[in-house]
Parts: sequence; C-alpha cells; structure tokens
Amino acid sequence: MAWHGVRASLLAGLAICLPLTLSGCGGGPSPQTFPPYTYAYLRPLRLNVASIDVVNDFAPGPDDIGGQAPESPVAALTQMAHDRLVPAGAAGRAEFTIEQASLTENGDTISGSFRVKVDIYTSDGQRAAFAEAAVAHSAAAPKDQSDAGMRAALYSFIQAMMRDMNVEIEYQLRRSVGDWLQTGAAIAPPPPPVTQQTLPPPGANSAATPGYQLVPSPPPAPNDND
Repeated sequence: MAWHGVRASLLAGLAICLPLTLSGCGGGPSPQTFPPYTYAYLRPLRLNVASIDVVNDFAPGPDDIGGQAPESPVAALTQMAHDRLVPAGAAGRAEFTIEQASLTENGDTISGSFRVKVDIYTSDGQRAAFAEAAVAHSAAAPKDQSDAGMRAALYSFIQAMMRDMNVEIEYQLRRSVGDWLQTGAAIAPPPPPVTQQTLPPPGANSAATPGYQLVPSPPPAPNDND
C-alpha cells in the first residue's frame, strides 16, 4: 500500500477514536473537564531495543502560551511516546527527544510547532539509526478570550496537532528505521538454558512454560542382580 494510503487510513481511525472534550450536563452551566490525552488505543510501534528514554529538550519562550492549556504539548508528546513506543528487544536502547512543542498567539491567530526525534543506539552506545517527525498548525484564536475559552480552544488545538503527529511519527519510523521495527509480538530477553526439568503431570499443558524445553529424567542405572 502506498504511504499516502496508509496516512489516510490512520487519519480516519484517529478521527473516530480521539477523545472528546467533556462538558457538564444539567440545568445550569458547569465547568468543562478535559480528559488526559491518551494514545494507547493506537497500534503500538515495537522497537528492537531493550529500553526507551524520553528526553525533553524544549524550553518555552516568553510568548509561549502552552502553559494555558489543560495539558501542555510536552505532556501530550510524552504520553504519545509512552503509549506508542514499546521496547521489544533484548539489547540496545532508543531515545525519544522532544525538540519543539511551542504554542503562540499572534493577533487573532494561534500557531503551533511540534518536532520530535527518535534515535536508536546499539548496546555499545553507537547510534545506528534515527527518525524525525514534525507538524505545524495555525488556527483562528477563540472569540472567547476568557481563561475557560482559551483552555477549551488550546485543548482542541493540541488534540488536532497530536492527531497529525501520531500519523507522522509512525510514517517516519517505518520509513527511516524500519529495520528496527518488529511486526510480531514483543520479544523478551531469552531465559537461561535449562538442561533438565521435571515433567508435568499427565495431561498438563507443556506450553504453560514458554521458552523452556522439558527434558525427561534419565532412566535408572541397571541393577547388577538382574
């Protein structure tokens, strides 16, 4: 399937699954609540490394308004890394770095710029591969400039940017570090070798102990009197 087709299908799934802003119900107005961003419902990206570190290299400028949002862009990007990137190997490590997570307001326009990088390191510390993903959005500032109005607008704005970032990070990882992505189940470190293990009772399922080979006990030594 062409990558533009993959992007389109991912965007369609995200549009359906993204959590909605909740508002109170009842006869009078009630404050809005904003569920934390979560991306665990999306397909995990299993990297052939033993661990993944998240590093925040973004320092907001004096005009940054990300702190007015119910949940900051840095928090959303960190959650994406925890939910989507899974260490599935026995050696090496990956580093997910937040390089840009800015939100600014200029006149009647809100602008956002997110950029992240994923570096893959071998067990001896050598960088073996990397991928970068970036998205940028702009939208009209809300007419309601109250704290509540800005919080609601920024929540939706970050939500839209993260929808695109989830698509972009998957696309860039598959394009740039595809050899380090696993398509099957996560691989745990191999267990220590087993030379002998007591056989289970008759009828027991030997598959209950994955990764181990059951070896029958040796036969008794012959009796000289026989």
